[in-house]
Amino acid sequence: MLVPYLLHADVGYKMGKAKLTYTFWYASGDDDPNDNDFDAFLAVDVDREDSQTIFEGNYVDDFTYFTERPYILDKGFIMNKLALDYQWTDKLKVGTAAMYMMSAEDFEYIDASGNRQSNDEIGFEMNAYAKYMLFKNVEFAINAGYLFADEAMDFFEIGDQRDGDADEDIFVSSARIRYRF
Repeated sequence: MLVPYLLHADVGYKMGKAKLTYTFWYASGDDDPNDNDFDAFLAVDVDREDSQTIFEGNYVDDFTYFTERPYILDKGFIMNKLALDYQWTDKLKVGTAAMYMMSAEDFEYIDASGNRQSNDEIGFEMNAYAKYMLFKNVEFAINAGYLFADEAMDFFEIGDQRDGDADEDIFVSSARIRYRF
């Protein structure tokens, strides 16, 4: 029996007002849902903001995101992310990120044509955000993320769209006004 695990590493470099960060994740997944070993990493109440489209992003409520966990179902998660943040002025901070995401174990299913499908490629995501301090304790922020969905995302489609190819990319945008006290 394998012990479920999560590996997470961040490496960053600050260059004046800019910061470049590389992030790597590996959350173990369950390789065989029919055996008595559950090898997938499980977490309780983990708030992740790395992906705008897959995870809860930065500014959403409790009902508008896919998952808050650092994995998808029992399949685990692998992510490589490169982010650039820039403090434009004392009040304005902007950033962008690019990430490639996979599951640690394949999503396996029967498509609408009766063919067996198996894939671990979730896709490539691009994110951008801006945060502006309106007042000393009041921040306005907006973000957007676009996932170029790969074949593993076909698992979540329904009906005739479940054909082995992800038919829909995902776009998410949100905003907030936050008061800190």
